[in-house]
Amino acid sequence: MVGVTVYRVAAFSDRVGVGSPTGVVLDADDLTDAQMQQIANAVACSHTAFVIKAEQDKADVRVRFFTPTGEITNCAHGTIAAHVALALQSLGHTMQTLRQRVNSGVQEVRIEQDGSKVSVFFRQDEIRFSAVPAEIRSELLALFGLTTSTLGEYDVIVASPGTNRFLISVKSVNILNKLRPDLTRLKRMCERIYSLGAFVYAVDAAGDAHARMFAPAIGVDEDIINGNSSGCLGAYLLSRSDDLRLSLRVHQGHAFGRPGTVLVTAARIGERVETTIGGTAVIEATISITID
Repeated sequence: MVGVTVYRVAAFSDRVGVGSPTGVVLDADDLTDAQMQQIANAVACSHTAFVIKAEQDKADVRVRFFTPTGEITNCAHGTIAAHVALALQSLGHTMQTLRQRVNSGVQEVRIEQDGSKVSVFFRQDEIRFSAVPAEIRSELLALFGLTTSTLGEYDVIVASPGTNRFLISVKSVNILNKLRPDLTRLKRMCERIYSLGAFVYAVDAAGDAHARMFAPAIGVDEDIINGNSSGCLGAYLLSRSDDLRLSLRVHQGHAFGRPGTVLVTAARIGERVETTIGGTAVIEATISITID
């Protein structure tokens, strides 16, 4: 039996009890895949991040992410949580900017620390967009109980920073809050077309976005806060405008009583759009877990 320390971190928040609860294991070098999965199941957060030394690599650190049903390629709130925990525990985290390796590649991460307050920003992988076939769109709207009259001004699309997800615009926050999708049907659809879920959003009069992320295909019926989808949204909204740069606040977590905000910056760099995702986090608890 092996004892493991897990930090429960509230990501995309600056106080305990709100934001996205995320598990973080800081010294995961000797853990097997099966042990990481066992820990992720025991922690019972939507995602758990495992920090591993990067050896003979172009990265400074490696981070792996597990949901209760398996490993995923990357995770925004897992990244925020892991680097805040590293900074607060002073485990050799001395650089202001570093490079982390995740299963989708290498990402640049910036850490800003002022005493106990830590903010983390990272450059998202390049995002690609594709149209949704008419029959898939109809099926998707039906399982969400949405009609043309409840949709917002933007198209239903697929966005991918490495993994596909639907972006669905609705007219108001009220419509967003009332959504009760058929998760069984959504899971079957996502498994059929290789998508992790659907990110439904409304843009308010101030230009802020409010969103909910449903990802049953990876074992997360509703993610409290999803940073990568927020970045996808920022890139998409910029692509629909003539601006060179967009700053977006994406508010999530209200359905769980754990509100938090993802900070997104999207900028046109030549022919592509570059997005940065950021936020704060705090350690809520330290948990001791015994595994096989």
